[in-house]
Order: sequence, then structure tokens, then C-alpha cells
Amino acid sequence: MTTESRVTRLYRRCCRNCRTVNQLSKVHIAFENRITPGEAEALHRELMATPRWNSRIAFWPTRTMALARGRFPRLLRAIGRRAEQALHQRRWIRRLHGMRTRGAEAAPAEMFTRARLGHHLVLYRGAGERSSKTLVIAFTGSSARLMLPMPVFLQQLVADEVDLVLVRYPQGRGFFRGLLPPPGDRFEDAVDRIATLARRDRYARVVALGMSGGALPALMAARRLGLDGAVAVGSTGPDDARWQRALGHAAGDVLRGDTGEADAAPLRGVWLLVGADHPRDREAAAALAAIIPSARIVEVTDAAGLVGHNPFIPLLRRGELRALLARTLLDASR
Repeated sequence: MTTESRVTRLYRRCCRNCRTVNQLSKVHIAFENRITPGEAEALHRELMATPRWNSRIAFWPTRTMALARGRFPRLLRAIGRRAEQALHQRRWIRRLHGMRTRGAEAAPAEMFTRARLGHHLVLYRGAGERSSKTLVIAFTGSSARLMLPMPVFLQQLVADEVDLVLVRYPQGRGFFRGLLPPPGDRFEDAVDRIATLARRDRYARVVALGMSGGALPALMAARRLGLDGAVAVGSTGPDDARWQRALGHAAGDVLRGDTGEADAAPLRGVWLLVGADHPRDREAAAALAAIIPSARIVEVTDAAGLVGHNPFIPLLRRGELRALLARTLLDASR
């Protein structure tokens, strides 16, 4: 008998006590926000090899099971719940696997390992010497992910060329009171601490990446640390009132270098990605480009429909996301 991987055993334990589909969905979201491509591959392979997952009797239509429960409640209540949950589990792992393996180049799982650097900080590291690689300091939005499940996003990178430090959006307070608990007195101190924990001095290049509510922090971190480039996806504008309250001055002042930080280098290699059909994001990108001379705006379109706040979905569907990330994250840093 083949021994299951650690991630599959953990998944089974987490699902064991779920009583509702909503509880199961929370487990799925937690796994999507953490696991690596290799773990996702192992999870799919091992779960789909389970005999009962391939048995037709385990997947009666949920409506039929609900009717049967009404006539034979004691007999079918537990069976019905388990069959319904098994159906959702199978749909979830197939959907995640399909997203991760989309595109001809995405068949082998990119082999990242995961290590916790601190509260809200996770390092995803691939093989190879740091001295020849690019480090991406990535700030999530309120979804705690980079607009895609983590194994799907990491699959778009090359593990031998890129390491990624994920800075998760602290639930309930965002990035507006410091990035690392206990909250620091200054945003700049928190950014410096992240760079130290990530060992940025050991990498050939370092760039920042930010999504939605994490986009402005990524740009300000790039300015503060003098990084080689920055990519902001669906950013808010430079005059966001929340940052005015948190910093005592506008985020735009930080990006322009008008806050008296003598060691702050001008921003370079900046890309602003927006959905072509999201007016607020387009206005914010235009306002940022007006104060960042090196900024280039990329408006993502889709012939199949509107592109809103998340421009990664149509790019992933068309098989273009991997190339775009290579162009913006890697080319911008050279």
C-alpha cells in the first residue's frame, strides 16, 4: 500500500469533522491559499486514486439524496452528507488541477517548498542558488491570495529562477497599521523587516508584486527598498484616504519621494496591470502613471467577455499569464 503524502493526510483530517458544505469550502479555501504546485499535484493524484471516489454509487445526485433522507432519515442522513461532501471534494480537486495544468508548458509541477518566516509571511522557494535568482516580495489583497489559488499562481513561475515571499493581508485591518505583528510604529520599519527576513541581499534581483489592496504597499516597498522593479495589479489610487490616515501623508507623496526619506531611490521598472472594463482600476492606474515616470500600463482585454478587477483569469484561460509574469517580473528587474 502506497503511503499518502503529508498534505493528503492533513486534508483528510481537516475534512473529517466537516458537517456542512460551507465548512468544507472553508477548508478548500485554506488549502488553496497555502499549498504549492507539488502538493496540489500529490493531493489530486492520491485523492483521485481513492476507490470510493470513482464509484458511481458514491455520487448519487444530491437532490435524490435529499428526497431519500426525508423518507429514511436515520438510515441515509450520514450517507447522504458524506456522498454530497465527496461530490464537492471531487469537483474541487478536479477544478484546481485543471487550473494548475492549463497550458502546454504547465504539465510538470513547479517544485517549490514552503517555509513560514513569521506571522503573515511565507517563503515559497525553488531549487537553485539565491545569488542567481529573482526574489518576488508579493503583497496579497483581502482574499489572502495573489488573485489565484497559490499552486495555480506559482505554476506560472519557474522555480529554478524565482523565489517568492508572500505577505498576507492581515484580516480585519489590512496593511494600514504595519505589516508584521506586533504592529510597528512606521510602515517603513515593517518593510525593512520583511526585506531582512527574506534575505534580500542574497538575491541577484528583487522585485515587488501587489494585488488590489496590496498593490500600493508593493509600490511603496519598492520605493523604500530601491528594488529592481514592481508590478501592481488592480491598485487603488495614490490618494487613498486610508494611507493618508496611517502614514500622515498620501501614498503618492511616498512614491514621488516627497516625504524626506533621503535613502529612497526613484521607482523603476513599474508595471500597472488592470482589467480593461474596470473604470476605477483604470483611473487609479492613470493617476499612478502620472507620478511614476517609469510606469507602464497594461490593460487586459478578453474577447469572451468583460475583464474586471481580476485580469489574471482571462490571461490564464488563454495561456498568456506565464509569459506576462516573466515579462513584467523578470524583465523589469534587469
